[in-house]
Amino acid sequence: KSNSIGYYDSSLIDSITIFFMFVAGINFTLHFKAFSGKPFLYFKDREFRIYSFIIILSALVIFINICSQSGLYSLHTFKDSLFQTVSIISTTGFGTADYELWPIFVQTLLLSLMFVGGMGGSTSGGMKIIRCMLLFKYAALETRRMLHARALIPVRIGGNYISDDVVRNTLGFFLFFFSTFIFATLALTAMGNDLVSSLGAAASAMGNIGPGLNEFGPTDNFALLSNGGKWVLSFCMLLGRLEVFTVVVIFSKTFWK
Repeated sequence: KSNSIGYYDSSLIDSITIFFMFVAGINFTLHFKAFSGKPFLYFKDREFRIYSFIIILSALVIFINICSQSGLYSLHTFKDSLFQTVSIISTTGFGTADYELWPIFVQTLLLSLMFVGGMGGSTSGGMKIIRCMLLFKYAALETRRMLHARALIPVRIGGNYISDDVVRNTLGFFLFFFSTFIFATLALTAMGNDLVSSLGAAASAMGNIGPGLNEFGPTDNFALLSNGGKWVLSFCMLLGRLEVFTVVVIFSKTFWK
């Protein structure tokens, strides 16, 4: 349907969809362990706690921001806020409301969630929360190392030490991911698309989200995009879905040798 899940106008359908979008954004290793008789491992996993916290906090911020401008607080608005938050961060792309009609701050927040994505080992796209956690940890440790030049401070997440190879791989992924995003945005603007539409389309393609912003919002599609733009976004979708390095390595001489 052109109106996505919003076509059905059913709180029950929306609630069921929210639950399974949330589940799809969780590491499937946790699902396996839960079905093996260890359901409380969900709450012991730090990435899961951060994933849940981001969803709850973002949904509340969106809800409050929308209602503060309209002056109307309703359960329906909160449901739409939660639905769009889970849909974007899990990169499912469904919609129950046109978030282009929401405040620009809310649209910017949803754009940010497109980059984050769900947990590592899930069906979601984006950078993955575990990588974001590692980047923040590394940035914080670099600050400490500047103050304590001789200290040997390893990167740890949830009590586990992260090797330097993993850190370098994550930094490389981050560099390639955002470099491609910037290139795609520049290419789309060069083809005559406005900046907001280009930013939304590039972020949506890199994260395999579906809807973007402005001309490519939740109630629009990419049919009117030029053929060159479709090639650019097709490459971005492939690069994002295959975790960047799988595609980048093809362009290496060493790979072909």
